[in-house]
Amino acid sequence: VRSLALALLTFCPGAASMGLVSSRKNLPLGATGMNLSFAAVGTSRIRFTISLDKLTWIGFGLNLANETSMDGDGTGSDIVTCADGKIERHWVTEDNITRGSLDGLFEASCMQVNGVTTMTFQRALAANGKEQIEVMPGMKQMVIFAHGEPGATVVVEHHHEEDDQGGLLLDFADSGLAAPAPAKVAEHVNAAAPASAASAAAVLSALCLSVSASTVGA
Repeated sequence: VRSLALALLTFCPGAASMGLVSSRKNLPLGATGMNLSFAAVGTSRIRFTISLDKLTWIGFGLNLANETSMDGDGTGSDIVTCADGKIERHWVTEDNITRGSLDGLFEASCMQVNGVTTMTFQRALAANGKEQIEVMPGMKQMVIFAHGEPGATVVVEHHHEEDDQGGLLLDFADSGLAAPAPAKVAEHVNAAAPASAASAAAVLSALCLSVSASTVGA
C-alpha cells in the first residue's frame, strides 16, 4: 500500500502532503562529507541547503525507491545539481536524463568558493507534472545525493564510489535521525538512449482516476 500511495501522490495532480515539514541542520549525508539542512517555508514550500567542503559539483534528489538508486529503481529521480556556479534540475531514468524546468525552484543558488560548495533552493512540496517527485512529510522517502571528484566543478561522468554517493530514507516531518538506505549496485546512465516511462505513467494516470483518497491514506 505504501508504494502505491507514493506512486499516486507523485503522479496524481492535486495530491496533498501528509504532514508538516520539520527542520534539520547539518544532517550528514552518508559517508560523502555532504551535509543537508532543511526547513519549512510557509506551508507549501521547503528550503534545502546542501554543503560540501570541496570544490566540485554536487547533486541532491528524491525518488520512490526503497533502496539507494540513482534512477528510482526505474521510476525516475527528481534531481537538482549545483555545477559551474549554476543550478539545474533533471529527471533521471534508467535510460535517459532530461533537463527539467527551473520554474518550480525558488531562490536557488550554487556557490563554489573558498574550498566549499553550497547549493540552496526552495521548492514546492507538491509535484508539478510527472517528472517531479512530491515532498511527503510524514512518510519516509528516498533522498539521493552525489558529488564529483575534487576540482570537477562541472558535472562529468565517472565511476562513483561509496564515499561520493548514497541514499537515505528520510521523513521531512521528523527531526530525528534518518535511516541509511539499503545499498544497490552502482548504475551508469546512458544519456543517448530514449526514455521509456510512458507506459508506467499511463498506468498510474489510470490509477489516479480509480483509487480514492482514503485508499492513499490507508
